[in-house]
Amino acid sequence: MRSHSRTGWLALFCGMLFFCALGCGGGKPTAVRGTVKMDGAPLADATVQLVPDGNNTLGIHTTKTDGSGNFRFAEKGSSNNPIQPGNYVLLVSKQQAPASGAAASTAMGGLVEVVPGVYTSQATSPLKVEIKDANVDLPPFELKSMP
Repeated sequence: MRSHSRTGWLALFCGMLFFCALGCGGGKPTAVRGTVKMDGAPLADATVQLVPDGNNTLGIHTTKTDGSGNFRFAEKGSSNNPIQPGNYVLLVSKQQAPASGAAASTAMGGLVEVVPGVYTSQATSPLKVEIKDANVDLPPFELKSMP
């Protein structure tokens, strides 16, 4: 009876080791790159999100733009939330201090949203992308301050 118990524990340990190795590494790294401009000018320091369009198992990915409006979603091969092939909606937002004399909302700590709401909502964003490969250069995204 005792050897049967050891065999069970050994099988359980081997199974756990197998699933850990499967989920813990060696995956293909992914990089999705692009540029965001608003009214022709680079949109610096904006938050950019890839949100699944219909398949919530794809996960949400978030990054920031640099001073030239460039962004990059980079996932290591061992990421728990790698960017998977599929259809996504791109959301863009940027908060900043209001111009002097302008009213600020206290909901965002006195900051105002610079990007029109159409680009910040999954329901209304016209920015759709299809990820087919692990490394993708997206076409530039041109936002309008008055869409």
